[in-house]
Amino acid sequence: MTTKKKYITTFKTLLFAYLALSKIFYWITNIMAIGPGGFDNLGQLIINRLLARDLFLIVAVIISFYLNKWAKNVWVFYGIFYILILGISFGQMWLIDRFIIEGYDSIFGGITPMQYFVQFTLTFILIGIAMSVKEYMAHVKKKTEAKNAEEPYDFADAPPGTRRKLAHVAKTEAQRFLHGKVMCTEHNLHEVIESFPKFLIEEADGMWCAAFVYYCCKKAGYNIPIKPWACSCNLAGCNAWDEWAQADENIVYATPDDVNFTPAAGDIVLFDRVFEGKEHDHIGVVIENRDASIVTAEGNINNVSGVIERYKDAHIRAYIRLPDHYEYTQN
Repeated sequence: MTTKKKYITTFKTLLFAYLALSKIFYWITNIMAIGPGGFDNLGQLIINRLLARDLFLIVAVIISFYLNKWAKNVWVFYGIFYILILGISFGQMWLIDRFIIEGYDSIFGGITPMQYFVQFTLTFILIGIAMSVKEYMAHVKKKTEAKNAEEPYDFADAPPGTRRKLAHVAKTEAQRFLHGKVMCTEHNLHEVIESFPKFLIEEADGMWCAAFVYYCCKKAGYNIPIKPWACSCNLAGCNAWDEWAQADENIVYATPDDVNFTPAAGDIVLFDRVFEGKEHDHIGVVIENRDASIVTAEGNINNVSGVIERYKDAHIRAYIRLPDHYEYTQN
C-alpha cells in the first residue's frame, strides 16, 4: 500500500468511527429523553437532525471514499475535502434559512452551522497534522535505515584505525569462508590465531570468534596488545573484551537498553547464550544497523566465518565502540 493510500484509509476510518459513535450516543440520549406521548415529534426530530448535521457527515464520508481515486497526494486530498465540506456547510445554512426548519436551534444548542463546521474542520486538521508528522518521522527513519544499509559497502577507502575500516575488513574477511575443521577439510585459521602463540589450532577449533575480531582489528589498523592490562585472559576470549572495554575510559561500552546509544558499523558486539548457553559465548563486528536487528561479520558461526543478521534481543550483552585512531595506554 502506498503512503498516500495508507493515510487516506486511516482518515476514512476515523471519519466512519466518528460518524458511528456520534449517531449511537445521540439517538440513545434522545430516546431516553422522550417521555410519554413524545413519539409524535420523533419524525420531525429525525428530519431536523438529518438536515442539521447527519447529512453533512454522510456526504463527507462519500466524498472521502471517491476523492482519493484521482487526488495525486494526501495534501491534495485534504485540500479538496475541506473545500467541499465548506460548500456543504453553506448549503446547510441555505436549507435552514430557506425552509426554516423547526427545532433547529434546540438540536444544535445554539451553535450555528458555521461554528459546527469550524469545530469539525479543526478536529480533522489536527488529525491530518498528526498523521503527517507520523508520515514524516517514518520517512526520516526510512532514509536513516537506507543510509545505514549503504554505509558498510562504501568503507574500502576508509583510513586505517577507524571503525569504518574495521567494518569493511570484518565483512571482507568473514566472506572469505574462514573455517575450522569442517566437512573433512583442514582449517585455514593460521592468520586468525597467529597473534596468539599459545593458542593451539586444536584448541582454537570451534572457539575462535574473539580471535577473529582481534584479527580484524589488527588488519584494520588498530594497535592493540593481545592482553590489555585489565583483562584476566587474552583477547582470544570474549570475556576479555568485556573486561577491557569497561575498564578503559576511552572506549564506549553500552548495553542494549542504553537509549542514548545507537549501534553503528564498526562497533563490536558481545553476545550471551548464542551457542553454549553461557555468558560471553560469542562476539562479532557490526557492519549494519537496522530497526530491529543488526548485521554482523563473525568468525566461528558453527566453525565458519560469515555475515549474519541477528535480532536485537536478550542475546546481545553489550556493544563496544573503539574510538577512531585509538591509542592503547598501559594504566
